[in-house]
Amino acid sequence: MIITGLGGDLLVSDLDGRIRSLVDASSYGQRVEPWPNRVVDGELARPELRTGVLHSPHGVAVAQDRSIVLTEWLIGGRQVRLRPR
Repeated sequence: MIITGLGGDLLVSDLDGRIRSLVDASSYGQRVEPWPNRVVDGELARPELRTGVLHSPHGVAVAQDRSIVLTEWLIGGRQVRLRPR
């Protein structure tokens, strides 16, 4: 089972119940309102996103090729595909 954490976590639980991290937790720092977005010049705006770092993973699925496909919960959203090595 794959578990997303809105703080940037992506975890997997195996059949024995062991949980391990698939990616390092987000380095976006402390969450402040209006997280997961931000305010720019008094207006609600999409956050700055970094390649290779998850911001707010939400929906998740596994494709036939075993890649993990997820969406991020923020203005405009973002789709990410993680391919197995």
